[in-house]
Amino acid sequence: MRARFAAVVGVGALMGVVGAAEPSLADPPGPNALPIHVIAIKTEEADAQADALTAALKAEVRRLQGWSLAEGDYSLEVLTIALRCPSPPDAACEMRIADEIKSDRYLWGTLDQLPGKRVAGKLHLWTRGHGETSVDVSYSSNLTEASDDALRKVVRDALAQLTGGPPKGTVKVTAGDINGQIFVDNEPSGAIKAGSATIIVSAGSHRIEIRAPGYANTSGQVTVSPNGLVSLNLMPIPEEAAGSGSKPNYRRIGGYGALAAGGVLAIGGVYSALKVNSINNDDGYNQYRRAMPKGASVCDEANSGTRAPSNIGAASPDDVSDMCSQASKFQALQWVFFGLSAVSVGAGTYLLVTDPSRERGAPEAGTTRVQVLPAAGRGSGGVDVRLVF
Repeated sequence: MRARFAAVVGVGALMGVVGAAEPSLADPPGPNALPIHVIAIKTEEADAQADALTAALKAEVRRLQGWSLAEGDYSLEVLTIALRCPSPPDAACEMRIADEIKSDRYLWGTLDQLPGKRVAGKLHLWTRGHGETSVDVSYSSNLTEASDDALRKVVRDALAQLTGGPPKGTVKVTAGDINGQIFVDNEPSGAIKAGSATIIVSAGSHRIEIRAPGYANTSGQVTVSPNGLVSLNLMPIPEEAAGSGSKPNYRRIGGYGALAAGGVLAIGGVYSALKVNSINNDDGYNQYRRAMPKGASVCDEANSGTRAPSNIGAASPDDVSDMCSQASKFQALQWVFFGLSAVSVGAGTYLLVTDPSRERGAPEAGTTRVQVLPAAGRGSGGVDVRLVF
């Protein structure tokens, strides 16, 4: 039995065992996870049940959201004897145990055999700076396997009471000087008075919203670390001011967007026209064209491989053929761009002219309107930009 075994072990040897047990993290805690050490459950007669309970505790701590398991083969019997603690350990001894195993929080417990094939005990979670919380457990003594679902449920329920759920942090909220209600992730979570409030929330990301009479709802996003403090400054807007801003005029936005798109398309048409003009004015191309028979198609002659009678300054048939191909492509593109530009500008103009808001009042003084109109001619093009006051 554990207690009898511990009694015959020398204190010097016990200190050696305690000192040699260095904690190592099975799952290194991140910004939203805090480590918990699990000390083997102490028992006088229920060794198998205590071993299973210890193993189940470690397994379930690994699964807890916001917590991580700090592993170490620690025995409560060994620790209490080595540190000359009473059994069960008192508050002073719990602090010494924490210092010995270098832990800020750890689980320990006791388990006893009861008549009627049952076991019962108490689990404790000690946290540095907060002391301990405890919970009673009782279940059938035939639960001797850590993987047993019934035992796992006992452990999960106990851990939920001991930890209170995921670790928490603090959010300090400031919002002018209003009085209202605070919502965390759409759930009521307290009140704000004179524009100030401090709330406790679980670690992780949360949406904090303030709702106050006479003000538009305002919210912000925060990420809270375990035992951490984060500040959130919100700027409530009175409902009058929030309502005075008119809703987005999508018709006007679409109209100006169409005009802008028309301008961009017109630029594409101008670029295509300039490319065609550049090819038409190419010296090599013109020399080749002059050398061809009158009335002959320059591009057809080049595609058939006809060379100029004199090679002085004239482009080769292959080069002329390439220029003809490019000129044909860009000539088609310029009409596509100019056509789409005209449609876009026409649509934008229609949306602006038929905007109902224009009928509710004259434009403000100093307001200008921009008109972007494509101007196209054979082999050339341009953009006509007009400012209407």
